[in-house]
Amino acid sequence: MPRVLINCAKCDRKLYTGLALENWFIFEWVDIQGATTVCRACGTENTWNKSDPFVEVDGGSG
Repeated sequence: MPRVLINCAKCDRKLYTGLALENWFIFEWVDIQGATTVCRACGTENTWNKSDPFVEVDGGSG
């Protein structure tokens, strides 16, 4: 299942937001403002909005 990711503002690593989407268009219906995700690599708390994330497709079936 595709995972919703952001890039860490400090170390630029990909961070999993905790969200996974069956279809990217569903994300358009969700209102996300001021969500936070902590980077495991550097410990930075990253605040993000709906326009920041991107999708990583794992190529698996579920």
